[in-house]
Amino acid sequence: MFDTSVPCTTNAIGSKGVGELGTIGGTPVVVNAVIDCARTMPGRAAPPSVVQMPLTPERVWRALHGQYDPPPLQV
Repeated sequence: MFDTSVPCTTNAIGSKGVGELGTIGGTPVVVNAVIDCARTMPGRAAPPSVVQMPLTPERVWRALHGQYDPPPLQV
């Protein structure tokens, strides 16, 4: 089988992008950082272990007070 792809002509190495593949890891990192930060807050008996996306200020506030959004519907 021969590679019949056409290299990109708009950059020096001829590579093409793959969409948002490079940003996939960013979202879980931010969510875990928020949860880790909440775990270190003094005066919290039960820190949140789950915060539903998107991380809006209201959702983070509610999670800090033990009011969690229901998990997304599994199909």
